[in-house]
Amino acid sequence: MLVAAHEKIGRRHAPAVLFESDALRLPPRDASLDLLTVAFGFRNLANYEDGLAELHRILRPGGQLGILEANQPEGLTGAIYNLYFKTILPRLGGLISGKPAAYSYLPASVERFPRPPRMIQLIKNAGFANATWTSYTFGIAGLYRATKP
Repeated sequence: MLVAAHEKIGRRHAPAVLFESDALRLPPRDASLDLLTVAFGFRNLANYEDGLAELHRILRPGGQLGILEANQPEGLTGAIYNLYFKTILPRLGGLISGKPAAYSYLPASVERFPRPPRMIQLIKNAGFANATWTSYTFGIAGLYRATKP
């Protein structure tokens, strides 16, 4: 995936840093990046507080953070979504792929992930300002945004 991303970024001439590493021990220097994005991977961290502290460490003052992540919606939408996500998807995905564990892990990781009010509080506790969450697809996913003061 990094090779494909490098090829796409190279064509656009956009400055970017691509690397593979432990998310709790990132290689960039302190306060060295202007923008950090994470898409559908933050919920897999062993410790959300440590992950946010590490992102805060490498982001420069005034830099922007964006975390796109799955969410567990509430209400009737949540009930319908949970029926599909926790019952139908694991069975169907397991049958098609032959890897049922992968489709059981996904709902479990989303269920374990903090809901938006708690995640926003964790982001603020890590030292970020202007923390927000924008809901997408009826609350099934959302974008957390914040700024390092």
